[in-house]
Amino acid sequence: MKESTYKVSRLILYFFLVSIFLFISGNTGRYFIETQGMNRETALFLQGIMFTG
Repeated sequence: MKESTYKVSRLILYFFLVSIFLFISGNTGRYFIETQGMNRETALFLQGIMFTG
Protein backbone atom coordinates (compact mmCIF):
# COMPACT_ATOMS: atom_id res chain seq x y z
CA MET A 1 0.00 0.00 0.00
CA LYS A 2 1.06 3.56 -0.65
CA GLU A 3 1.61 5.83 2.28
CA SER A 4 -0.67 8.83 2.60
CA THR A 5 1.01 12.06 1.50
CA TYR A 6 -1.38 14.23 3.49
CA LYS A 7 0.35 17.22 5.03
CA VAL A 8 -1.19 19.86 7.24
CA SER A 9 1.05 22.55 5.74
CA ARG A 10 -0.34 21.80 2.28
CA LEU A 11 -3.90 22.04 3.59
CA ILE A 12 -3.15 25.43 5.18
CA LEU A 13 -1.55 26.64 1.92
CA TYR A 14 -4.62 25.61 -0.12
CA PHE A 15 -6.95 27.29 2.35
CA PHE A 16 -4.88 30.48 2.16
CA LEU A 17 -4.86 30.43 -1.67
CA VAL A 18 -8.63 29.86 -1.89
CA SER A 19 -9.19 32.73 0.53
CA ILE A 20 -6.98 35.06 -1.51
CA PHE A 21 -8.64 34.15 -4.83
CA LEU A 22 -12.11 34.56 -3.33
CA PHE A 23 -11.18 37.97 -1.92
CA ILE A 24 -9.69 39.18 -5.22
CA SER A 25 -12.55 37.95 -7.38
CA GLY A 26 -15.16 39.43 -5.02
CA ASN A 27 -13.51 42.83 -4.93
CA THR A 28 -12.99 42.88 -8.68
CA GLY A 29 -16.65 42.15 -9.34
CA ARG A 30 -17.77 44.77 -6.87
CA TYR A 31 -15.37 47.30 -8.42
CA PHE A 32 -16.79 46.72 -11.90
CA ILE A 33 -20.39 46.99 -10.67
CA GLU A 34 -19.86 50.18 -8.65
CA THR A 35 -17.42 52.16 -10.78
CA GLN A 36 -17.81 50.89 -14.32
CA GLY A 37 -21.58 50.34 -14.27
CA MET A 38 -21.25 46.71 -15.34
CA ASN A 39 -24.35 44.52 -15.34
CA ARG A 40 -24.56 42.48 -12.09
CA GLU A 41 -24.94 39.14 -13.87
CA THR A 42 -21.90 39.83 -16.03
CA ALA A 43 -19.84 40.80 -12.99
CA LEU A 44 -20.90 37.61 -11.18
CA PHE A 45 -19.93 35.58 -14.23
CA LEU A 46 -16.53 37.30 -14.26
CA GLN A 47 -16.10 36.56 -10.55
CA GLY A 48 -16.84 32.88 -11.16
CA ILE A 49 -14.35 32.68 -14.02
CA MET A 50 -11.65 34.37 -11.94
CA PHE A 51 -12.22 32.10 -8.94
CA THR A 52 -12.34 28.95 -11.05
CA GLY A 53 -9.19 29.93 -12.94
